[in-house]
Amino acid sequence: MKKRIQALYGKILIVTLSMVCNNFVQGQVTTSNKIICSEKEQKIQGNLDPRLTKTCTWLNYKCISIGEADYKGRYVYSYQWLKLINGKFVKIDKTQLFNENTSQLIEQINKSIKIKFDELSKDLENKDCLSMVEKLSYYNIDNLDIFIDKDGFTFSYSLGLQNACLAIDVDYISFTLNELEPYLKK
Repeated sequence: MKKRIQALYGKILIVTLSMVCNNFVQGQVTTSNKIICSEKEQKIQGNLDPRLTKTCTWLNYKCISIGEADYKGRYVYSYQWLKLINGKFVKIDKTQLFNENTSQLIEQINKSIKIKFDELSKDLENKDCLSMVEKLSYYNIDNLDIFIDKDGFTFSYSLGLQNACLAIDVDYISFTLNELEPYLKK
């Protein structure tokens, strides 16, 4: 029995090493589905607050998030997506992250946004700000900001409120990699 188990483990090890070597030879990122991030601050002349740059990689993808502070120290972020193609990172559109099941994901995101909006509406302090929203927008990949961090993917949306209502204008919907698996291209 012990020899059978050792032989089985030996075969599993050989198969696993073979798969890893094949991925390495083909120039692919190996089997890790983990998101790895690094952050840096950059002093900008004339600004009290630094520029914040976070770079996260996942499989063959890279997301660069750049945060710029306004005159009050509030950060506004922009996001850039890249994909490793032929050994170089090439800029891609965020829609290229998703497969043919995207419409199901969009429905799920819009349901979550509606629930969050309804919760905000229950608070009387938000009444004046939310009265500016005649009809809640329907969000799709094009009008959502998408970024990754060590916990997974986050979709950011704006209600389009004026400056006085910035505190409730932008919100986020987050998913783990496992939750997004059915919607992502590999």
